[in-house]
Amino acid sequence: SGTGNVTTTISGNTFLAGSSTFKGDVIDVLNQASYLGIHRATISGNTIGTQGDNGSAVDPNHNQFDTAIEVEAVGPGTMIGLIDNNSVFDYNYSGIEAIFAGDATYDLTITNNHVSDGLGTQGASAAIFAFGADFGDTCIQIDGNFLDDPTNDEMVVDVFDAPYRDPGLVTLNDPGLEDHLLATNTGPGSSTAQVFTDGVAGGGACAQP
Repeated sequence: SGTGNVTTTISGNTFLAGSSTFKGDVIDVLNQASYLGIHRATISGNTIGTQGDNGSAVDPNHNQFDTAIEVEAVGPGTMIGLIDNNSVFDYNYSGIEAIFAGDATYDLTITNNHVSDGLGTQGASAAIFAFGADFGDTCIQIDGNFLDDPTNDEMVVDVFDAPYRDPGLVTLNDPGLEDHLLATNTGPGSSTAQVFTDGVAGGGACAQP
């Protein structure tokens, strides 16, 4: 809560289960509904889990929307985030989630991450999942990531009640955004993306923290 500006940096960490696994999100950066300031968040160079080892970071039996990295804004404040160069090898729901609602101003850049879960998600989500409703101004760039979710889509965008903006987008409709996401991210085989919006836009780069 409050109006003061905040800077969060989570970089260069390794998250492994050890003697017990996480129950919940591994990295969760959140603007509360009562927060009115500007929150600048950088999540970079972290490793979550061991490649090919289900349960190496997140409890596979918990399955309560357990996400590896989540950046969330649910009020009228501003979130300016960067998720870059992380290795995500274990999650139950999503590898990376962007969540925004409640008139939030939300700029998030998701680039150069390796997201690959040996089992895949147990929910209905994806390697990268963006969900928003009733938000203010938003900009999300999802580029240059290596994504491999063997049981669900690599990318899902599900936003409504306001336009979704992705820098560089030329074909301004849902199929155009799907094609753009597939063209700017890679995987070991045929990646998939699903997009559900009330309108999309292109334009310049998202704000950086």
